[in-house]
Amino acid sequence: MSRVPDATAQQRSGRANVYLALAVLGFLAPLAFGIAFIADHGLDGGEMLDQLFANTVSTLVIIDLTISAIAFWVWLSQEAPRIGIRRWWPFVVATVAVGLCFALPLFLYLRETRRPAGPAPA
Repeated sequence: MSRVPDATAQQRSGRANVYLALAVLGFLAPLAFGIAFIADHGLDGGEMLDQLFANTVSTLVIIDLTISAIAFWVWLSQEAPRIGIRRWWPFVVATVAVGLCFALPLFLYLRETRRPAGPAPA
């Protein structure tokens, strides 16, 4: 006799799948633009910085993402050990190397898969 999973487990599985899909997208999208930049400019860090801070809007986005990444790292340093992930530094490396759009949903995916079965805490 097979046991039908409860609604909470299905919701968690669904959330985990969404986080995983976002992590994949968060890896591939920056990769595509990074490859395009390298094809056009080579590995020119100066040109990249010039383009990152080329105008007020791009600077606003960079500042927003930087502060968001730092907030993620502060939370991550507490949350990862709490759920049994001792080595949380690879998520910091993933943030710097790829982006917050990859590291955050990847961590949320792993966090969701490690949550115990049963109803969510109130």
